Formats: sequence, C-alpha cells, structure tokens
Amino acid sequence: MSKIYLLVGEKQQGPYSSEEIRKMVSSGEVSGDILCWEEGMAEWQAWEKRVAQRPAPVTIAPPRRTKSDGASNVDFRNSLKKKGELSARKKPFTLGTAVIALILFFAVLTLLIEITGRTLPDVRQQFNEAAGLIDIKDK
Repeated sequence: MSKIYLLVGEKQQGPYSSEEIRKMVSSGEVSGDILCWEEGMAEWQAWEKRVAQRPAPVTIAPPRRTKSDGASNVDFRNSLKKKGELSARKKPFTLGTAVIALILFFAVLTLLIEITGRTLPDVRQQFNEAAGLIDIKDK
C-alpha cells in the first residue's frame, strides 16, 4: 500500500493510505483540492486530480456461499457460470451408466468368446499337425 502525504497549509502531514484520505475528504476534514504527494510523483498535485488519473480499484465479489450439511462451501460453479467461463454442465457418471457399461462389456465379451470358440478348435488342430503332435494318418 502506498504512503501518501498531504500538504495542509505549509505543513506536510502523513503518511496516509488512499482509503484514509477518501474518508477525510468525504467527512469534510480536508477538501478535495488538497495537495498530495506519493513516491514516484514529480510534484505535489490536487487529490481530486490524482484520483481522476488513476482508475478506481476493481473489486470482484466473492462467490456465494451455500450451506449443505451444516458446512459452508464456496459455490464456484455458479460464479463461473455467471461469468460465462463454465459452459454446458457435464452429466455425472451415475450408477445407471455404470450398469449399462457393464452389460455392454459382458455382451461384447460373450460375443468374442463365441467367435473365438468356433475358430479355436481349427487353429489347435492346425498347430498340433504343424508341430507333429498329431499324426495326420490318425484322422
């Protein structure tokens, strides 16, 4: 936080924070045209002019807090939706989705076993014949 000095009459006072000077001006303790100076300024300048040259500080409201199970949780999802930073909500992986995935997995597995079961005996026989384990005459 910068330290700002005020020139009251011929006397330098301070340092003050920006907020302290704002309060002093709003309460009428000092006028808005009071001269001020802070490090980096070339010369003393009226408070109103200094404030006009600087952009007002931007304050961002914190996300809403929601109550669930007696605990306080920050609701970031809603604050991001308002800003447009969170697009369409993704559906969560539910128990129903898991059951459907398992059924499909076992259906495909059964189909693969059935297909390989039909072709496997032929492959075994060809392997055994090539390895000389079965005599072709025994057929």
